[in-house]
Amino acid sequence: MNKDSFWALIESAREVGEDCNERAECVIEQLSQLPPADILDFQRHIEECLAETYRWDLWAVAFIIMGGCSDDSFEYFRGWLIIQGRSYYEAALKHAELAAEATEPGMDGYECEDILFGARPVYKQLTRTAMPPTGVLRPSAPMGVPWKEADLPRLFPKLCEKYSA
Repeated sequence: MNKDSFWALIESAREVGEDCNERAECVIEQLSQLPPADILDFQRHIEECLAETYRWDLWAVAFIIMGGCSDDSFEYFRGWLIIQGRSYYEAALKHAELAAEATEPGMDGYECEDILFGARPVYKQLTRTAMPPTGVLRPSAPMGVPWKEADLPRLFPKLCEKYSA
């Protein structure tokens, strides 16, 4: 599975509805129809996306829209970012503030843990063995410039204004 087919699989799941868990279930169901090598490739692409989005600016956006964001919540937010599809994901990489484009103040649901780990049980069910490591190195710290909560209104004034009400 190459990067284009990875994103095509994500896009096909977006047709299921708005709920990220429904989309993740759709992806997992599609993965169960693929050979183990493709399932491993899918997980590798997930892990590459997680590494690529482990950035302070995206964490700031997640913190603002969710009213706080732990390490785990930030990882699940990045899963939500992936399940939004390739163009949304790539736009957020270019301009972190665009990661909030499909969000609304007072709403929940900006985390999608299921998409991050769903390939592993499918692989195990098909092969009767645990999924081997993908070889993707995860950064030990977020990329970019660290921030403090007091910095956020200066860094993301429009988002802070939108989500402060």
